[in-house]
Amino acid sequence: MKIMPMYMINFMKKFWPKILSTPIKLLFFSLLYFILFSSVFSCKKENTDIGVNLQNQDQLTLYFNDNTEMYASIAKDDSITTDERSKVLLGSYIDNIFGLSQASFATQFRLSSYNVSFGTNPVVDSIILYLDYTGFYGDTTTMQEINVYRMTQDIYRDSLYYSNEDISTMADLSTSLAQITTSFSPNNNNTLKIQLDNSFGDALIADSLFYTDNDTFLIQYKGLYIASTPVTANGAIIYFDPVSEDSKIVLYYHNDTDDSLSFDFLINENCAYFNLFGHDYSGLIFENNINQDTPVDNAYIQAMGGVKALIHLDALKNWKDSGHIAINKAELVLKINDINNDISEYSPPERLLLEIVDDNDGFDGPIDYFTDNTYFNGYYDETSGSYTFNITQHIQQIISGTETNTSLYIFPESNKVSAERTVIANSDTNKIKLNITYTKFK
Repeated sequence: MKIMPMYMINFMKKFWPKILSTPIKLLFFSLLYFILFSSVFSCKKENTDIGVNLQNQDQLTLYFNDNTEMYASIAKDDSITTDERSKVLLGSYIDNIFGLSQASFATQFRLSSYNVSFGTNPVVDSIILYLDYTGFYGDTTTMQEINVYRMTQDIYRDSLYYSNEDISTMADLSTSLAQITTSFSPNNNNTLKIQLDNSFGDALIADSLFYTDNDTFLIQYKGLYIASTPVTANGAIIYFDPVSEDSKIVLYYHNDTDDSLSFDFLINENCAYFNLFGHDYSGLIFENNINQDTPVDNAYIQAMGGVKALIHLDALKNWKDSGHIAINKAELVLKINDINNDISEYSPPERLLLEIVDDNDGFDGPIDYFTDNTYFNGYYDETSGSYTFNITQHIQQIISGTETNTSLYIFPESNKVSAERTVIANSDTNKIKLNITYTKFK
């Protein structure tokens, strides 16, 4: 075995504490070290000192640890922001693991042109709300009831709206503009068509004085609330593109001079819109574990602001007492529980994210997240049925004392625009793993 030159040992001993203080420098030198000396040292479990037979006991040593003490619990936020996302969700579904999930949404609609004249004696033939399908989650053959109501409160594109808004104070729920029972068919049709009551079209024609511009129009017509009714079995959440040119309201009418006319009201990128999400976990196996500091054998993760996993890594603080340590690589590995999890019907999220648990508003990801998507990972691997996160820099910060929060939330990247969910195994025989390759400097 080759011995490291003494001048390099002295250099590392002298300057390594300074390197530890800067994450970027740390990453660079850790990778450089690992590349240079991977041929010198082989990885083994903790308690195996690779330099034990060397005459110079000041040699750098490389270790591997995959038994860091940790535990998982289940958490849930009161709400998440849902305004102006890439999709709006509608519908409900029930499965035997996560219970009932439900999605509804509110949106403005705007004029396609100003100062409109509907001609002499205009008569409404029909008025139809079109919503452009982009996907679904669950069983779309289940019949579902959808209602449409008129908004009574102004909503604004530059305001924040949450998944638990009290819609009863924002819409007139006493009068439905439409009530349909339908099985969604996103694979057979491009759009969902909801025929609104003709009286709504009559009002739109009668109020043409408000068509001078959109600001004036929105004073009178504040938007629509499209609501799902909970199913009793199966069901699905449907995804729509709220800014597609195919998502709109079309007023069909005739007058004294033309028997086939139409006018479009647009749902586009200038509209304010937001989703409402609901979950009922009553009677489920994990109901009493939500927001409790209780270790669980299965961590439940669900989009639409549902439950999320909470990983506790408090034991890492003890590493600070072990001298100077450089983390060469740290990977958090989560394997899904495919025994009690119907993957064929409810596919796992394409990607999960980690968030540091603290009191800050907004997303506070580990430093590794901001490096590169490929580096950080978190994508679902179908072959292994697992998710892997590279959190090398984050773990270094914890053991160096620059990061004091040692717990991480885990939730779907698509949290606000999908209904995906999964179960992460954490039993004695199939635990969440933190694989750490590190170097000790004496």
